[in-house]
Amino acid sequence: MSIRKEIEALRSDVEKEIERIWLEEPEELLKMRMGFIDSGAGSYGQYFTTLVFADGEVRALGYICFTGIQNAIDDSAFDLKHIQSLSKILVPVCAEFLGYCGFNKIWEFSRKYLDIVSRAESKDDLKKLVRSLALYVNRMHGWIHYCFPWGVGSQYRQKTKEDVKMLQKMITQTKEE
Repeated sequence: MSIRKEIEALRSDVEKEIERIWLEEPEELLKMRMGFIDSGAGSYGQYFTTLVFADGEVRALGYICFTGIQNAIDDSAFDLKHIQSLSKILVPVCAEFLGYCGFNKIWEFSRKYLDIVSRAESKDDLKKLVRSLALYVNRMHGWIHYCFPWGVGSQYRQKTKEDVKMLQKMITQTKEE
């Protein structure tokens, strides 16, 4: 199969996945939300921190890595070798960790992309694929934000100056007693 056909086949797979998850929560996220992570990622038997870290890595992969690569493709100052180098530097860091966290489809698409980009013949060949990857990963990020247990944060309220003054007063009174 030619590299252009491989690029189009991967783009088609990514587009199908975008369509599948557009209105339906991705199974990988549902599993994580329910506490099932095949790798056991997390610490002390909990998965909340894995969800927090995965959210950050999905955001970085979509908004920084793939969107940055897309911007470089559109910038005449970057040639194909630059795109290949940027891809090898940026994508694996986030994508591999996300695979460990249970986002297997992101890791699968990213591995295929890294293989393809290393053999691509032009920046233009990669344009639509990278745009689709960015949209897919950013959609996943949207799902994480939609499903995130934001209520947990209510236990960590920011302190006002009045709160600090009250705490200082309590500490001073305790020392005097």
